Amino acid sequence: MKTFLLSLFSVFSLSGFSQDVTGIWRGYFNQVEYVRDEEGNKIAIPRERYKFEVQLDQQNNRMKGVTYSYLSTVFYGKAVASGTFNAKTKKIILDELKIVEVKMSGFSDACIMQCFLQYSRSGDEEFLEGTYTSMNVKDSTNCGRGTVFLRRVVTSDFYKEPFLVNKEKEATPPPANTPPKTDLAKKPASPVKPPVVAKPKNPATPVVKKPSTVAKAPASKKQLNSKDS
Repeated sequence: MKTFLLSLFSVFSLSGFSQDVTGIWRGYFNQVEYVRDEEGNKIAIPRERYKFEVQLDQQNNRMKGVTYSYLSTVFYGKAVASGTFNAKTKKIILDELKIVEVKMSGFSDACIMQCFLQYSRSGDEEFLEGTYTSMNVKDSTNCGRGTVFLRRVVTSDFYKEPFLVNKEKEATPPPANTPPKTDLAKKPASPVKPPVVAKPKNPATPVVKKPSTVAKAPASKKQLNSKDS
C-alpha cells in the first residue's frame, strides 16, 4: 500500500511540473549549407551568423512572443511569433508569423523562420538549442536553414515587450502598509512648570493700645477751703 501511494504521488508530481520559458532569450543562429563529401557523408558548412533574440510569454503549453534577427540594433528584422511547448519532452516549436519591423539594406530579403528547440539547464544557466528552416516572405522560396543557440537573459538589446513588463508587475507583491515609526528622540519635551512658591501671609496689623485714663479722686473740703482763701 505504501509503495502504491508513493508511486501515485510521484506521478502527480511529475504531471504537475511545468517548465516556464517566459522571458528573454538571446544568442544567435547560424545559416549553414549541407553538402556531401567524397564518401557521401552530409557536412554542414557555416555561411552566415546573425544575432537572435526571442521574448516569450508562455500560457500553459502555448506561447506567443516576438523575435529579433539582427547584425546590430540598427540593422534588424522584428517578427511576431507563436509556438507550443511539450512539458514532457521539453521541446519547443516556434513559428514566426509575420515581420512587423525591418531595418536593412535594399539588397536583403526578409525571411521568416520556424525553430525546433530543446530546453536544457546547466546549474543556473538555461538554454534553448536546435535547428531552423526559413522562407522568403516575398515569394515563399527557401531562405536556408541552420542551427540556433539561445540563453536566458534578463535584459534586452532592444526593449522589453509590454507583456513581460506586465507580468513582472503582477509578480511583484505590493508593499505592506505599516504604520510609521514614532521617533522618540524627536518628540518635543513636555514644558516644565515652575515650582509653586507659597506667598507669605500678610503680617498682622499691630494693635496700638490707647493709654488708659486715670480717674482723679475728688478734692476734699479742706483742699477746697484752702483754695478759696
